[in-house]
Amino acid sequence: MNRDLCNSLLKICIDHYQKEYNDGMMLDNLEFHGTPPKSIIISFGFSQNNDDWKPLAIKEAAFRYSSQGLQIVSLDTVPDYTENGMYYQEAYAELCYQENGIAFIMIQYGKRYARCYRYNIVSQENNVQIINEKLIWIS
Repeated sequence: MNRDLCNSLLKICIDHYQKEYNDGMMLDNLEFHGTPPKSIIISFGFSQNNDDWKPLAIKEAAFRYSSQGLQIVSLDTVPDYTENGMYYQEAYAELCYQENGIAFIMIQYGKRYARCYRYNIVSQENNVQIINEKLIWIS
């Protein structure tokens, strides 16, 4: 597993999750909208070479992020998909990389509430950069 790549994608994913959580908590009608997930399960791994997002083909690591920080969890850990307004109790993300230098982050906050971002991976010696964020789909 490429730890530098994983750590770079984790940071971006957690930043997106924290922004969504903070924005969601500011909504006026939390009884109607529900409260944003208090944690997120994050899977990291390889997906098929393609210019489009595809689900993970090989899962290499899994994490849970919450107010308790980032924890490593079992690869077969699944989020709590109990519905809470427009959200699930626990969000889910896939951090996918491809051999062609493309990465994707897909984050699902609820049944009909998800985002997918595309990035370019630039590797030089001991440095990995994730650049050119592009929102490619919203549900």
